[in-house]
Amino acid sequence: MINRRYDKVVVGALAGTVVPIFAFVVLYMIFQELSERGLMSDAGFSDDFRIRTIALVSIGVNVVLVRYFQKRYAHHAVRGVVFPTFVFIIAWIIYFSSVLL
Repeated sequence: MINRRYDKVVVGALAGTVVPIFAFVVLYMIFQELSERGLMSDAGFSDDFRIRTIALVSIGVNVVLVRYFQKRYAHHAVRGVVFPTFVFIIAWIIYFSSVLL
């Protein structure tokens, strides 16, 4: 069980904002390094395919946070994670709407 002082919406919102940004940066650096070493190629993909995919995976990392807080019965923190997740999803749709439509 989680310490009840961490079962707050603010803690969930902070974690739901920081973790996807950190995941995006790490994944971007990994793929950049693989491209520089010649292990990956962008041939055959659209220009922003890699960024779109990395952004979606980064948003999906919040599912891990939700499960973490659910297992510890921190339901307020789960609610906090949901808010930035929806904001990231809406921002992703708006940013890539020209490619999607």
